[in-house]
Amino acid sequence: MKSIKFVIQASLFLTLSLVVFTAITSKIPVFGLSSFVVASGSMAPALPTGGIVFIRPGLTYDVGDIISFKNSSGMTVTHRLVGKDIRTPQNNYRVAGDANPQPDSVLVPHSEILGKSVFYLPYFGRLAGFIQSPTSFIGFLIVPALLFIVWQIYEIFQEYKKIIEKRFTA
Repeated sequence: MKSIKFVIQASLFLTLSLVVFTAITSKIPVFGLSSFVVASGSMAPALPTGGIVFIRPGLTYDVGDIISFKNSSGMTVTHRLVGKDIRTPQNNYRVAGDANPQPDSVLVPHSEILGKSVFYLPYFGRLAGFIQSPTSFIGFLIVPALLFIVWQIYEIFQEYKKIIEKRFTA
C-alpha cells in the first residue's frame, strides 16, 4: 500500500512540476529554455502534433538543427534547418518541415530565430492546451487539491482509529 501511495504521489509531483515548468517557459525563458506546443504535423514524425518542444538560443545554427523562429505574420514556427545563405551580412537560413515536400519559400534571417530544439515531450502539449481554458485550469487545480484533501482526511481517520483501538485494548 505504501509503495503504491509513493508511486502515485511521485507521479503526480513530477507531472505537476513538469506542467508548471512548461507553463512558465511558454511565457518567459527559464534557464535559457523556452517551450512551444507543436500545433501542426509539418515536423512529423520527429515532432508529432500535440507535443512540446523546448528550445535554447544559440550563437550558431547548423544544417539539420530543428529551430523555432517567428514568421512574417508573427507566429512561432518550428522547422528543420536545411540550408544556409552566408552571402548576406546577416546569415539567412532555408528551413523546411520534415513532412513538407518542399522547403519554405522564405529565408529566415538569423535575427528571427528564437533557438534550437533541446528536447521534446510528446503529448504534454495536449495537456497544456487543455489547461489554457479557464474552466479546465480551475478543474486542473481543484481536482488534485480535493483528491489530496480527501486522502489526508482518510489518513487522519486511520490514525484516529488506531488511537481508539489502543485505548480499548489497553
